[in-house]
Amino acid sequence: MWHGLDNQTQEFKPKDVAIHPFLPFIGRTKIERRYKRDLGKVKPKERPLRYAAHKDARIYSRYAQIVSQLYEHQLAELGIAQCVLAYRKTAAKASNITAAKEAFDFIETFGECDVVTVDVTSFFENLDHERLKELWCRVLGCERIPSDHFAIFKQLTRYRFVDLDRFLDEAEIKKASLSRKSQPGQTRKRLSDMDRLRELFKREGVVQKHDETAGIPQGSPASAVLSNLYMLDFDAALASYADEIGGLYRRYSDDILIVAPVGMASDVIARVRDELEAVDLKSNKDKESFHEFRVDDELALRADIPVEYLGFEFDGARTVLKQKTITRYQQRATRLVKNLRRAAQCRGKKRVNRKKIFDRCTHIGRRNFVSYARRSAKTFYPDSPKRNPIMRQLRNHVKFVEKRIERAEVWLGENVST
Repeated sequence: MWHGLDNQTQEFKPKDVAIHPFLPFIGRTKIERRYKRDLGKVKPKERPLRYAAHKDARIYSRYAQIVSQLYEHQLAELGIAQCVLAYRKTAAKASNITAAKEAFDFIETFGECDVVTVDVTSFFENLDHERLKELWCRVLGCERIPSDHFAIFKQLTRYRFVDLDRFLDEAEIKKASLSRKSQPGQTRKRLSDMDRLRELFKREGVVQKHDETAGIPQGSPASAVLSNLYMLDFDAALASYADEIGGLYRRYSDDILIVAPVGMASDVIARVRDELEAVDLKSNKDKESFHEFRVDDELALRADIPVEYLGFEFDGARTVLKQKTITRYQQRATRLVKNLRRAAQCRGKKRVNRKKIFDRCTHIGRRNFVSYARRSAKTFYPDSPKRNPIMRQLRNHVKFVEKRIERAEVWLGENVST
């Protein structure tokens, strides 16, 4: 039996969780390459991610579930459950598609209004530990956090991690050996040898420590619910403010949207900044935006600047996918074709794996970007799900993919000898 889990009941024992020897997180940095039509390539966005060891992740997941249930009860008591959109399993059939449609429908119904969108600066990295612990105690209904919950809190605030590349170098494991097709049993055995792992972790510079008084790791099973918990008072304050002015407040992780009466945009931005400051966070001023929706001479609602929210763009008359979303899809499709071209070259083939490409990048496959776009079109345009602005954005997607395949196979024909 390992610390924290009773093999017979499959239940976590608080006294064992309190002393469980958690392993450091595995750390890697996800780099999101960005491109803007007016600026060209811009500085890539780096997102530090931390992943827990399998057994540790089970504990984090269980305690995240406990906190989530208590958090949901708090939302219900405050009457703000509809305001928080991300990282919640209780909202049936909720998604960023339905959340965006709800917001845009509200704007249409409201008529002339100001819409403000705000992004929180380095959200996960700036969550204050003492404030988080205070809220944790509040939902538990206790003055002092219990020892088992404190063990989780400590691991997620004063966390340790090892850089993935450094770890693989120290363990003398090639990245290629992580592939499912290359001796998975042997690699898994080497990665799960606890004595060897602890010896590696003792080497100088392998384990890094987060010693700041703010910040929790992105990627852990508990981080999402804790980020929502942290914003409980903020959400309550902004929801109350929106009700007072007859508007709408919604938050999806660090993305905030408020619909307000005409002329209130400046007041709304100031209020959001004040409430963020009250919870030791800041607004990313470069990403603050406000949009004026007004009725034009033809009595149609129009925005001076279309509002972008949860991957969609709305101008008062129509909803489309953000251009950034389309660009990201095209980049991923291009990257996939290049990777499969490389794989074909290694095998001495002159053709890429077309089935994999079409499954992942076109309407032929399921659960890919195109199927997501189709669901979006059906949601926003239920009366014309096949003929609408979103579907028009996709009309050349097969040609785009086929062109990349053609280029790849021309290159293979010139560089692979049979």
